[in-house]
Amino acid sequence: SLWSTLADICATIGYSQHALGDVSAAIASHQQGFVAARKAQREDLAGEHAAMLAFLFGSELEHVEAADIWLTHAKVAQSLGAMGDVPARTMFADAMIAQARGELDSAENLLESALELRRARPTSDPNGEISILVARGNLEVRRGRNDAAVPFYATAIQLAESKFGETHPTVAVLLNNYGLVLYGGGNFPAAVEALERALSIDAQRLGDDSIEYAESTVNLALVLQDNGE
Repeated sequence: SLWSTLADICATIGYSQHALGDVSAAIASHQQGFVAARKAQREDLAGEHAAMLAFLFGSELEHVEAADIWLTHAKVAQSLGAMGDVPARTMFADAMIAQARGELDSAENLLESALELRRARPTSDPNGEISILVARGNLEVRRGRNDAAVPFYATAIQLAESKFGETHPTVAVLLNNYGLVLYGGGNFPAAVEALERALSIDAQRLGDDSIEYAESTVNLALVLQDNGE
């Protein structure tokens, strides 16, 4: 049906918008997709959109109340038989809400389970496993354990390179985060290398007048300045 097609299209657009860092646009697309999926009586797609919205509100915006509402929608869809991407995404969103509430051990357990599900089942979202790995890294940073966070970021970068290519803007975003975590852990040479590579990708793919290029420039400049260079 047309509603089902619209729900599919909104999912694809929403994932792309999130990958490019446009959270507000991604939320709008997934909200529209959720409505379309419900009209098409596609609980699998409704659950997928709801779980993504729970993640976006809980992780990206730290709006726990809104995340809880969408998480409930996702769990209802799952109880009605929605499978595929829904269980892992629902678990991931649950982990983000737990982390926002400061329940770090619970968040870690949920993220590990979500990662296991992601790796066991095919997914329509190319960013799914990457997002979980980054979230695990962020969790370790929040605990003050930068060294423990590094492997998660490194694996996320390798996965993004294999899925999107070595000069994709998503890789630059990950490299920026990775570089700052490395620097926070005292590894200045590796941090500069990661940040310089992020800057190079942004210049090549987005241009030196882009917001992303400006942000990468600031990150690198701050690290160099803080190190007296």
